[in-house]
Amino acid sequence: MSPPFSPETPTSPPQEVWLLDATGRILDHDPLGDRIIRKPFDARTLPGLSLILSAPLPQDDMATPVRARFQKRVSLPFPLPDVELTFIPPTLVTLHATEEVSQGWLGEPSDTSEAHFIPLTRDGFLGLAMLFNPVMAKVTDSSEADIAPANFVSDIPYGFALGTIAFSLSDNLNTLIQLGHLPQGQETQMSLQQVDTHQEHSFTIRRSS
Repeated sequence: MSPPFSPETPTSPPQEVWLLDATGRILDHDPLGDRIIRKPFDARTLPGLSLILSAPLPQDDMATPVRARFQKRVSLPFPLPDVELTFIPPTLVTLHATEEVSQGWLGEPSDTSEAHFIPLTRDGFLGLAMLFNPVMAKVTDSSEADIAPANFVSDIPYGFALGTIAFSLSDNLNTLIQLGHLPQGQETQMSLQQVDTHQEHSFTIRRSS
């Protein structure tokens, strides 16, 4: 279990990200096999594998790719390749290994030298975690009815559901990053765009003390 995480501060390194795939799994490290794996998103803890970027993520698809290196929480000798991140608007990145890699190096048999992910900063991870973990926050809708914890939707890439409504993480990432700034014991109003209609749905989030 990793140490508890908290929102970014001005002294926090802004270049560390965690990578979430289209099915709601996150890149992690298997310390027994010393290899990259994909695990279901766990709102209780940060994954054991992150990327340290050489520069902030670009904001448009014409930007130069950003060089990055993997960081394991448990240091083991198996080397991981350096990678380049290319931004794909509005929120995706392509992960490209800068050296030859074996098939399945990113935890999937079909993985080759490239893969697509949503990069989650610490605040983005925390904001998403609040929707999935009722111990971290209470979520109510516009009628003040309690909403069950979010879950990923298998047939919608990067999709998750709150109650009966499906949302795209890609469409709502900036909102979740802002949610990650919410102090403990405080509440805020949040609007999310529905995945197909882009209709706005309002929720109240109260973060636990």
